[in-house]
This record gives sequence, C-alpha cells and structure tokens, in this order.
Amino acid sequence: MDNRIITMICCKSFHARRCLMLYQLAFPEAEISVVPVDCYGITRDNWHMQEYGVDRVFGELARCGNQFVGDIKEYLKCQK
Repeated sequence: MDNRIITMICCKSFHARRCLMLYQLAFPEAEISVVPVDCYGITRDNWHMQEYGVDRVFGELARCGNQFVGDIKEYLKCQK
C-alpha cells in the first residue's frame, strides 16, 4: 500500500518559494508540487522590469528570511 502524501499548492508566483518551504517544513514526508499563478502580471521573466514587481519579489524574499529564523534555530537545537 502506498502511503505517500501528495499535495498540490496553487499560489501567487512570487509567493511560491516561501509557500513550498513552509509546507516542506510542516509536512516533510509529503511530495509537494507548487503551481504558481501569474498574478498582477508578475512573472519570473518580467518581475525586474517594473517597480511594483521588484517591490513584491524582494518583499517576499525578506519575508522568507524572517519567517524561518525561529524554525531553523529550533532545528539546530534538535540536531545537538
């Protein structure tokens, strides 16, 4: 019997990395696929061509770092 957990996540394209990281942290045994949705016209090919896209992508990058600091520190404690 196959007990794999397969999850598909649909989210805004610029939010996809943080979403994947969060689900992998919460469900390490799951096979996760992310389906990024083109939202606000921001894509991986054009985000850097408009100020709004730059703000959204780098804002998301900052949230990635801030959100996982505590989780990573907790992980390090468990490894000792």
